This record gives sequence, C-alpha cells and structure tokens, in this order.
Amino acid sequence: IKTTSPDKFRVKPGCSILHPGASATISVYLLKAYCTPTSDINKEKFLIIWTLIGHDLKQAQLVEFWKTVPNSVLYEHRY
Repeated sequence: IKTTSPDKFRVKPGCSILHPGASATISVYLLKAYCTPTSDINKEKFLIIWTLIGHDLKQAQLVEFWKTVPNSVLYEHRY
C-alpha cells in the first residue's frame, strides 16, 4: 500500500500473501504528530497494488518478489 504522505501513516501489514477465498484486515494509522485540527487528511490518497502469484511463496520471500515482478502483471486500486 502506498500513500501520498508515507511519513504520516503506518500500514500493517505492509505486504502479505492472501490465498484465494481468504480475506484480510489492513490497518492504516495516522501518526499522532499529524492528528491536529489543521491536518487535512481528506486530501490523502492511497494506492493498493497486487498481483497473482502462480507458485508457492513464503512471507519472507515477498520483499525480493516485489523487486522483480514486472509492471505488466500488477493491478492497482486507488482510494
């Protein structure tokens, strides 16, 4: 998950494997330092990027996988 202000937010989990038919909860936290009356978080945007994986992959292999996956097989959804 990417955001327009990565220094303001924490996302958990930042990267994960989701098997067919499963669901997951993704938590997006605004850091306390940015919780002020003048903060305009309504302008923030989020981008969820995903792809299909056709082979067994362990959670520890995800960082390397994302470095090598071609853009042609990526899917995106913007919020």
